[in-house]
Amino acid sequence: MLKPNIKTPRDFINPLLSKKSINTADFENFKKTLEVYKIEIESQHAAKQSEPNIVTNALKPFIEAIGHKTSVHSQKGQSGIDLTILKNGHPCVIIEAKKYQSPEMITKDRLDKRAFYEAVLYFMRERQAGNLTIFSIVVADFFNWFVFDAKDFEDLFWKNKTVKKLFDNYNSPSVLGDTTKDFYDGLEREFPKFIESLTEDKRIDCAYFSLKEPQSDKNLIAICKLLSAD
Repeated sequence: MLKPNIKTPRDFINPLLSKKSINTADFENFKKTLEVYKIEIESQHAAKQSEPNIVTNALKPFIEAIGHKTSVHSQKGQSGIDLTILKNGHPCVIIEAKKYQSPEMITKDRLDKRAFYEAVLYFMRERQAGNLTIFSIVVADFFNWFVFDAKDFEDLFWKNKTVKKLFDNYNSPSVLGDTTKDFYDGLEREFPKFIESLTEDKRIDCAYFSLKEPQSDKNLIAICKLLSAD
């Protein structure tokens, strides 16, 4: 079964970026922005807001406040990606969001969850559309963040003939049916079998951090770099 190889943000990012200094004022601004975001997601969850509302009212403002352009991205009439970071008008980071403690969210021990299937689906749709600018895939429940390198998604899924065939079959109008739910039902039913047989004992690197846990300035600097445009 494919499992996550959990790394700290410091160990995950490029060594050159890890050594790059951060302006003190910029770092203090990041910390303030992060605190505002944490307060907002706590408030949104307390009010039992839906995932799209939390994305709109908390996640999107946070990502934009740290210097990115974002968009909810529709894929040829299909269900939209929860949020994307844009570069030159094209998605370069895919963000799949679930509510905190959702049973559909991945964990540090398990990737075989709907959130991961959706992230793979969105990545493969972008590749099918010719988008070669995806750098990262983020799966988050607003508090817990998992950041994957798109190169691993390319090698494990897009270039895997069996997984690609599964995608192509369900992407066909004659197979998919009338709703995206048909695709997800099929993906949830079939995808784990393929992953288990094709990538037994294989791990995929990902950076992980939790905003539910106290973070030292040293860790926050690494998180700041991980989420930066660099």
